[in-house]
Amino acid sequence: MRVAFIHPDLGLGGAERLVVDAALSLQELGHSTIICTPFQDANRTFREVAPPAPQVPVRVVPLPIPRSLFGRLQAILAALRCALLAVYVCLFVSFDVAFVDIVSLPLIVFAVFRKPVLFYCHYPDKLLATSLAPHSSPSRLKTYYRRFVDSLEAFSLRFASVIVCNSRFTACAFERTFSGLPKPSVIYPCVSIASKERGRATEEGITSNASKFSILSLNRYERKKDIGLAIDALAAMKHHEVRGKKLHLVIAGGYDERIRENIEYFNELEELTKTSGLTDSVTLLRNISDSERRKLLQESLAVLYTPSNEHFGIVPLEAMAEGIPVIAANSGGPTESIEDRVTGFLCDSTGKSFADAITLVMNDTALAAKMGTAGRERVLNLFARSVMGRELQNILMRIWPSGR
Repeated sequence: MRVAFIHPDLGLGGAERLVVDAALSLQELGHSTIICTPFQDANRTFREVAPPAPQVPVRVVPLPIPRSLFGRLQAILAALRCALLAVYVCLFVSFDVAFVDIVSLPLIVFAVFRKPVLFYCHYPDKLLATSLAPHSSPSRLKTYYRRFVDSLEAFSLRFASVIVCNSRFTACAFERTFSGLPKPSVIYPCVSIASKERGRATEEGITSNASKFSILSLNRYERKKDIGLAIDALAAMKHHEVRGKKLHLVIAGGYDERIRENIEYFNELEELTKTSGLTDSVTLLRNISDSERRKLLQESLAVLYTPSNEHFGIVPLEAMAEGIPVIAANSGGPTESIEDRVTGFLCDSTGKSFADAITLVMNDTALAAKMGTAGRERVLNLFARSVMGRELQNILMRIWPSGR
């Protein structure tokens, strides 16, 4: 089976990680895959799809449609770019089944060309737009524009051969938003798991390999990720030192200079660190490599995952795969990936609640090791790439005429 993936921007986010892992999981089962995208920055992409020799073939198709017009119309322009990309794929790429995510307009194109297509929903765009500006009062023109975009999303989804969501949380939101569509299936994102055991998944390893306790926050520099909560948690802790070891927070995330919010929010977090008196206890990093990411995970006592109502969240899986306890907000997708008080802690979104969980892990390294071992086992059983590959293959074979 030949599968063509359509993705709007092959960067370093969770959606991009999902697409890359989905393609790899199908390749491992003997299928052929290609990722088609209008844009890829060779310096900000995952190594599996990085030039000059990517593991997954990538075709970058530059299109004469801008990202925005005077900072506006991003949604409709992204939809048009992806629809035009779908036309290109149908005309010039040999494939049996298409995989579309984020932007639903290409579904109409594939239907016109009579090609089976799976739509993978990370979260309904209609709800994303509302959550990004919950208290604002849009102009009448903006209201009409949003209604048009939302109607286009609802209409185009009807052309999908099958719809899949990344979590039960997202699937429930999808059903509430698009009541007339079939109930979506759920296929969880996955992570790759190193073959050798993590060196610090024992109490002895945790206490002997670190000169200080390091906790880690991994997220894009976007306000909805609520990264400031990690700094608030550190500020709320009464003691930053246990058995002579100081606590240090490392914040690392995707940063795109083309996106104004990334720049502004990074500066806001730097200012919050200063006003909280934590300049020496917090390090902020941008656009780390895959090897740097894994090294930071392996050196951390715990990972903080701060977004509320996150649609799924790949970071908790990455942490658990490395045998690291996860401290996350008790809402959204993390309530499905994290087993509370077994592989980590699900907390209220307050600095004190996160601080209390950090303190428990700091003071009991045996508990941290036990949670790390349980987390790794959970990933192996539920979120391994092989699991995702089998589930995705089964659904694609049902919509591929030759696979029935």
